[in-house]
Amino acid sequence: MNVLRRDHRKTEAGEFNTIVVEPIIRTSRMFGEGGKAELHFTDDERRILVYMKVDMPRVPGSLTLHLQSIQEGFPVNPHSRAEVLGAQARRRDQR
Repeated sequence: MNVLRRDHRKTEAGEFNTIVVEPIIRTSRMFGEGGKAELHFTDDERRILVYMKVDMPRVPGSLTLHLQSIQEGFPVNPHSRAEVLGAQARRRDQR
């Protein structure tokens, strides 16, 4: 995976600072041989996928996905839940 740049994305779910990465596609299927993709993940500890564009050489055109909504939740694992709560408290303190 190659990290390309930082970006800002506006979606129906909100506006996000993102990190743009390009996965290395190694398959002979629909996405392979000449296929290119850009994935935009939030530039925070959540790393939510907010935008994806995939050019598919074997199928005319491209596939584009945009985040429409997001619902925050809590991990079931108690250790992970404590980490999430700590991260949320740190974000509140930084405001």
